[in-house]
Amino acid sequence: MAKLSSTEEVARAGEAWVLYKLLREGFGAVPAAPGAKSVDIYIIGPNTIGEACAVQVKARSNSDTWEVSRKADSLADPRI
Repeated sequence: MAKLSSTEEVARAGEAWVLYKLLREGFGAVPAAPGAKSVDIYIIGPNTIGEACAVQVKARSNSDTWEVSRKADSLADPRI
């Protein structure tokens, strides 16, 4: 697999991958405006009306696995 050359490319690829997975699972998901602080994707659940959550994606190019850090896990929205 080809390595991405910049941190920005890795970040955009990670966001695109997460969007793809969410949409495939039936969630409503849209990217945040470029440069938005602390949010990359807005999500609405497949059976949810009016409630949304914001997600910040962290992507790395030197890993073949998915990870959720303890910090990220502790920041999870309790409604999810």
